[in-house]
Amino acid sequence: MGVVGAFLRPVAWKLNQRRDISSWLPFCDGSHFFQHTGLSPLKFKAQETRTVALCTCKATQKPPYCDGTHRSERVQKAEVGSPL
Repeated sequence: MGVVGAFLRPVAWKLNQRRDISSWLPFCDGSHFFQHTGLSPLKFKAQETRTVALCTCKATQKPPYCDGTHRSERVQKAEVGSPL
């Protein structure tokens, strides 16, 4: 498996996603640009109103949503900031 991101935390972040809201700060604070992480913001538009879990481990195969990858041994043993 190739590098998909840099590990942030081994849990999902839950959000009540609303279809009529287009911008939620602080999802992107621009720090990826100044820290030269190679990461960039992922824009997405909610297709419906529902509760979702957003990925914060950066290893999901279904970005921006959590797919449970954070539960894997590989992610649980990763150090914050290390490539996955």
